[in-house]
Amino acid sequence: MLIPSVRQRRMRARVSRVSLYIPVVPEAASILQYLTAPVLRCKSISPSFDNPHPVMTAELPERNLTECRSRARSPAENKGRCMKRPYLAVLASCLVTTQAVAQEHYTEGPVWECSSYRTKQGHFDDYLEYLRQNFVPQSQQAKKAGLVLDQKTYLHVPANPTEPDVLLCTQHSNFAKALDYNATDDAKGKEIAAKHYKTADEKRQREMAENRLAFRDFLGTSYWREVNLRPMAGTPPTR
Repeated sequence: MLIPSVRQRRMRARVSRVSLYIPVVPEAASILQYLTAPVLRCKSISPSFDNPHPVMTAELPERNLTECRSRARSPAENKGRCMKRPYLAVLASCLVTTQAVAQEHYTEGPVWECSSYRTKQGHFDDYLEYLRQNFVPQSQQAKKAGLVLDQKTYLHVPANPTEPDVLLCTQHSNFAKALDYNATDDAKGKEIAAKHYKTADEKRQREMAENRLAFRDFLGTSYWREVNLRPMAGTPPTR
């Protein structure tokens, strides 16, 4: 039996570590595209209200609406990236194979994008009132416009100070819809916000929604793949 080289053992270790993250990567068909894309992908972030929609994600009010920018690279940088692409292609093929095996157990469903918040002492009712006035009507319009599939709000009893007590979850058809920037969707989202706040001035929109910052702290956003488990062949029904 051939003894694997040190380089082979390291490569196997890297692949095994990457495979642990299979449930949260985008669809298998687009993994290679994500790993080898020459520019950074991002979504336009509209911080004027609490809304985890694809064109109205979370907040950070002091930052620019477009959080990401592609940048020009020197020939040396591009050469280094090209040298890395064969290794990325190998990792991508491993991810695709592993995910295909995992899908023996289930079929993929939609993706949930959940933003977590912890209300500040004495402001729980204030925050829910804010959501009813601003988040709910815009969510309903986003659903009618086809920007999202569904939206749900969850209340949680926190066990410690770092856990959320309010979760705002939005359902997307796939990871690309949840994560990728889309100019058409972005324009629709801005139109919905302008209609709700009665102004297209995004700075003015943020100012009108700043009171929410006194009601809660934003803890983060997570993504969850909904799956449908396949029944085992020949399994007798339970009694």
